[in-house]
Amino acid sequence: MIVKGIRHLALSLVPRIHQQEIVSNNLANLNSAGYKKDRLFTEVLRQAGDSPAPDDEGLALGETIRTDFRQGGLERTGAPLDIALNGPGFLMVQGRDGELLTRGGSFFRNSSGEIVNAAGEALLGGGGAIAIPPSAGKLTIGADGSVSADGAVLDQLRVVRVSDENQLQKLGGGRFRNVAGAITAETATGTEVRQGFLEGSNANGVEEMTRMMSLFRAYEASERAIEMQGKTVDTAIGRIGRVNG
Repeated sequence: MIVKGIRHLALSLVPRIHQQEIVSNNLANLNSAGYKKDRLFTEVLRQAGDSPAPDDEGLALGETIRTDFRQGGLERTGAPLDIALNGPGFLMVQGRDGELLTRGGSFFRNSSGEIVNAAGEALLGGGGAIAIPPSAGKLTIGADGSVSADGAVLDQLRVVRVSDENQLQKLGGGRFRNVAGAITAETATGTEVRQGFLEGSNANGVEEMTRMMSLFRAYEASERAIEMQGKTVDTAIGRIGRVNG
């Protein structure tokens, strides 16, 4: 029973380590525009085949990472190609392997006149990649997503929402992939496009630091319990040795 208890305690350390890694990543992205914080959820699995590390009764801990898609605060920058969304939904950009979803961010105009993000992915409108004519002057992005240059409408931003955000695959740079087309993207209604704004991270520094300290204390408590049970095993073995001797 003691050895089994040590196994169970050791097994519980694994998700705590992973939780600390996730909280650390949330803390590292407190100032990343459009960042969505993650949470790790664990559950006890009864089938040995459900986990690569079951114990002798087939018990193991399963892990699921969920992203919190709640909106972060909007911060005014005044930059004409900083774009944020006020309300549900995503903008669309053209990734290397297909279209990606993003909550916005800092865009710029490349040498071809296309509006692109830091990864060089073009911002998409109804007509595909949005391009600004070389002679264009003032660029305006309306609350409805209309993109205009010198008063002439060039295109309309694609602002979409998905039926189940939990099915999105999270990528770097605040982008998400619609995995295998499993989600039907629909046009978002009631969402306001804000030019000259960036959406801040939805991770809260105080909350994440509090969570980190709590995880650290729980990890230390489990380590101490393992150490105490280990000493108990050593003592029992020593007594058995003296009896047999």
